[in-house]
Amino acid sequence: MKKVAINLNQFSNEELDKELQRRYNRERRKEITKEVLKTIAVSGAITIGILLAPNAVGAICRIIRDNRKRPHQERAAVKRAIDKLKKQNLIETKFNKKGETILSVTEKGRKTVFRYDLQQMIIPTPKNWDGRWRLVVFDIPEKQRKARNILRGTIQQLGFIQLQQSTWLYPYPCRKEIDFISHFYNIKDYVLYLETKDLDNPERFLEHFAIHT
Repeated sequence: MKKVAINLNQFSNEELDKELQRRYNRERRKEITKEVLKTIAVSGAITIGILLAPNAVGAICRIIRDNRKRPHQERAAVKRAIDKLKKQNLIETKFNKKGETILSVTEKGRKTVFRYDLQQMIIPTPKNWDGRWRLVVFDIPEKQRKARNILRGTIQQLGFIQLQQSTWLYPYPCRKEIDFISHFYNIKDYVLYLETKDLDNPERFLEHFAIHT
């Protein structure tokens, strides 16, 4: 779970225990809500009965590594998460022919899950470097500034080096990841992915990425 800084001088021992528990519960609720949304997204559509079944509830709580609650408490936590997701318009409900409630993600929910995926995205590092440099170059219009900032922030988080304002360098294959982002935000026409073996003064980049040739 997310680490939160606490000023210990603010609280007595009893107050500190209560504050720690309050913050723990809040973070736990966030994690459960996130996992419920991801579960619904992966399934495409799922009945509320299946989602609240003991095995599904238990699986969600195991993902966040929390088995402190009893089964009925876990089920109540998942139900609260479903209610919250509906209020936030991240999921919607329909009824099938049997009268069962079906849960599915909305467009807003799909984008939220995508942001979760972005936060967890990594580029695999091959055992041996193939000697090629990957360049990502983009010229995204101002009207799509949000998508441009997300792309820039993501590739920076992934470890790219900025060569110029909109030119970034990476040594390992990453076309799939760049296409994933640019397709989703509808900026593919403004993003160029290149591979080259020729790079001026590559020594500092080899050192930065700890590549030994």
